[in-house]
Amino acid sequence: MIQIHTRFLLPLAALLLAFLISLPLQAASWQQFAPVQAQIKGTPASEGLQLELPLVSEDGSAVPLSVRFTGSLAEGDQLESIRIFATANPNAEIIDFIFHDARSLADLSTRVRLNETQNVIALATSRNGRQWVAEREVRVTVSGCLMRSDEQADAGMQNPRIALPRRLQAGQPIEIRTLISHPMETGLRKAADGKLLPQNLIHNMVLELDQQPVFEARFYTGTSANPYVRLHLKTDQNAMARFRWTDQQKQQLEEAREISLR
Repeated sequence: MIQIHTRFLLPLAALLLAFLISLPLQAASWQQFAPVQAQIKGTPASEGLQLELPLVSEDGSAVPLSVRFTGSLAEGDQLESIRIFATANPNAEIIDFIFHDARSLADLSTRVRLNETQNVIALATSRNGRQWVAEREVRVTVSGCLMRSDEQADAGMQNPRIALPRRLQAGQPIEIRTLISHPMETGLRKAADGKLLPQNLIHNMVLELDQQPVFEARFYTGTSANPYVRLHLKTDQNAMARFRWTDQQKQQLEEAREISLR
């Protein structure tokens, strides 16, 4: 039997990882990806939108994703949405971020499902029709279509959690972290009897300030179980923040937090 000394294993593993990462990605880029092309109205800018994901993910069911708008807007214009797509998932849509109010800032994080190695694309659109695009490749070890054994496909929404900073200052960005327990069953998995498990998703989360909608996250099969969204607000006034999640059956859960500025 051939024996390999352990001192050679780590260099060999590093070389193998470098080789895999250097392989050409076969997924389509945004220029050839039809679901993105259907949303593009002209020639989007390639700078001004930052999309961050790990280069390699060992767990495709919960891949961290951050997106931030750094471009410039004309006077009177406002960012309207940032949509996230996956080029090799069964369904292209991952998550949509909708900005109903200028107090909602385009600096967001979430967790997504990726079925396999592929490209992830972000497309930002302003109210005046300007667009920006960003794209990153992610190599996936374990498919995101798989769910952890402790997740129940028929579970409903429960345990909404909201985290705010202890000190809130007027005019400064306020980081808000939201999480709700839910399996986000895709409708693509089979049960033990071979039948597809029914789709069970949260449709969206809406944030209102004093009953005025300022931000919305729309979830799809590419959103990870227990949807997590980190967002930022900027306001000069005290307000009551109300978070409302709605599932496919129109059932709702709400949580409220008071924003008191110093």
